[in-house]
Amino acid sequence: MERNVSYINTGTDGIIGRWAPHYWSEPEFYIKDFKLEEDNSSFLVQSTGLYLIYAQLCYASTTDNNSFEVRLMSQGLSFKQSITIAQCSAGTSYLNNEVTCFTSIVQVLKTGDRLFIQQMQKNRDVLMNYGRSFMGVVQFSN
Repeated sequence: MERNVSYINTGTDGIIGRWAPHYWSEPEFYIKDFKLEEDNSSFLVQSTGLYLIYAQLCYASTTDNNSFEVRLMSQGLSFKQSITIAQCSAGTSYLNNEVTCFTSIVQVLKTGDRLFIQQMQKNRDVLMNYGRSFMGVVQFSN
């Protein structure tokens, strides 16, 4: 999934939203019944299975630390009841610099689970151009 804007500020809740599908592979490899929810901020799992989840954010950095979490919200729970399944943290000592942060995890997901990315610090600037910031899900088995 890629963002359909080029630059955002994460604000105070830190939920990275408005994802848009980006199909870069052959159609036979697409996840069937791909679905985004909550203003396109969460990926809804349609089929129980083993998944690779990966995410990268590219920060227009200050000297502050930049961290995000990949969070799992089981069916029937709220954002506040979600759990962290992966995290990334990056920083730099240079001003006006770009910093990328990438993480991935292999995880069993169940039908109805939701995945989303939450920025840990408030008001961070994220570059959302193609190839800079993204989230991906690959299903290995069901």
